[in-house]
Amino acid sequence: MIVGRPVKILVWAGTLNGFILPVGLSLVLLASRKASIVGDYRHPLWLQIAGWCVVLIMAGFSIVTLATSV
Repeated sequence: MIVGRPVKILVWAGTLNGFILPVGLSLVLLASRKASIVGDYRHPLWLQIAGWCVVLIMAGFSIVTLATSV
């Protein structure tokens, strides 16, 4: 690692997680709509909308962090 720059390493690690987490949540949200996976369960529309809003916000924060830390 880069000696003497632990804060920069932590910011990069957080940014990487910020890109991974929206992808994972997107996959879960898409899977929650497939009847072959969840059977008869119907995921409420408001939870789908809230989940996609979280995906967009997290991705936006990651992009802003990446743009400002370069």
